Amino acid sequence: LSHPASSACVLDVKLMELHHIRYFCVLARELNYSAAAEKCFISRQALRQSVQCLEKEYHVSLIENRHNHLSLTPAGQVFLEGAERILKDYNELNQRLQGLEGNRLPLRVGISVSLVPFYAPEVMAAISRLQETPQFLELELQIKEAESLLQDLREDRLDAAILVDMGCLNEGWYRAVLREDKVHISFSVTHPFMKKEIIHMEDLDGMTMVLMSDPAVFFLPFYERAKMLPNGLKYQVVPECFEAFHRIRHDEIIGLDREDAEPVSALDLEATRPLMGFTHKLETVLLAKENPRDDVFKLAKYVSRRMSSHHE
Repeated sequence: LSHPASSACVLDVKLMELHHIRYFCVLARELNYSAAAEKCFISRQALRQSVQCLEKEYHVSLIENRHNHLSLTPAGQVFLEGAERILKDYNELNQRLQGLEGNRLPLRVGISVSLVPFYAPEVMAAISRLQETPQFLELELQIKEAESLLQDLREDRLDAAILVDMGCLNEGWYRAVLREDKVHISFSVTHPFMKKEIIHMEDLDGMTMVLMSDPAVFFLPFYERAKMLPNGLKYQVVPECFEAFHRIRHDEIIGLDREDAEPVSALDLEATRPLMGFTHKLETVLLAKENPRDDVFKLAKYVSRRMSSHHE
């Protein structure tokens, strides 16, 4: 590790998990365990253990902590230079191999379980059409919770993921917005909100809400606003649509939702109202790592076009 420019300092990826390298690079940029762990979507303890694995492997100290202030040791700085080269070379090699004619790998795409079947059926309609024409784009699909999709993207188990957030996942990602919706609140037709034409943030004080994924990660603007309410807002993360609908309709719990394009009928058990004074949108996005393979751009363009025509 004493000569960062020499080939002798190139790290042996066989001796470690690639994700340890990624985690370390994030920590080296943030120099804060909490911030880095949140960006890596792991716990602080898991991040510490990851760094310790690297330090044990190379018998060096990489991170120094003095008075709760993190800094890179000299060995940590050298390690970072080599780690960044490894990640760059790995990504370039991956793209080159996938781009070889006759060696085209399926595009591994994850879809948030909350999008199926009711929240964004047009996503599934577009994906189904693609699966019928694999000569255009061959897909390998997985349906998971949004938190798992984010982890799989970071661990290179997925090439892209389609999920919902409020513009929180920007830095360090390729992010294509497929659809934007104004924020609405959903509730049972027996709920007192039925008497309201619109809902304000203050109306949510002290209530319980179901959300499709972690509010502190995917809906941070809403989460921060809700924390300012005198009695707060309780959250229940319920990714599956059927269970979320059941709780809203029978447990007097409210939900965060987009506007329902269909008119409410006498047989409906759920209604929505717009949330006034809240400018952030619910965005259905296609997410991938920065500089993704070309097929990711093709998928984003295709699904966006199909969703736009369906929405119109």
